[in-house]
Amino acid sequence: MLALQHNSFGWSLPPEIGKCEALKTVDLSRNHFRGELSIDHFSNLQYLEHLNISDNVRISGRLPRSLCQLRSLVFLDVSSTGLEGVDEFAAAMHDGQSAAQSEPPKDRNIPSTPVIST
Repeated sequence: MLALQHNSFGWSLPPEIGKCEALKTVDLSRNHFRGELSIDHFSNLQYLEHLNISDNVRISGRLPRSLCQLRSLVFLDVSSTGLEGVDEFAAAMHDGQSAAQSEPPKDRNIPSTPVIST
C-alpha cells in the first residue's frame, strides 16, 4: 500500500511509482500533484486493485488507456482532476477491454465490476 493522501505534495508524480510492482493500493488523493500521467506511472502495477488520485486539480492530460490492462483494478477515483478521456476509459472498462475480476474475493467487499469515480 502506498498512502500519501492529504500531504499537499506539489510536484509531478514520480514515474518510479510504476516500479513498485507489488502494490495493491495507491492513494495519492488530496494533494497538489501536477502534470500528466504517463504509461510509466501505473502500467507495471499488475496487482493494483485500488487507485485514488482524486482532488489533484493540476493533474492533466488524458487518462492512460494502459490502465485498462490492469487485470486487478476494481476501483479508480479521478474526481476533481484535470484528466480527460475518463468517459472513454469507463466505457472501455465496462466493455470488457479490462480483465477486471469477475468475482470479488470472499474476504473483502470489492465490487465485481470496476468502480470509476469521476
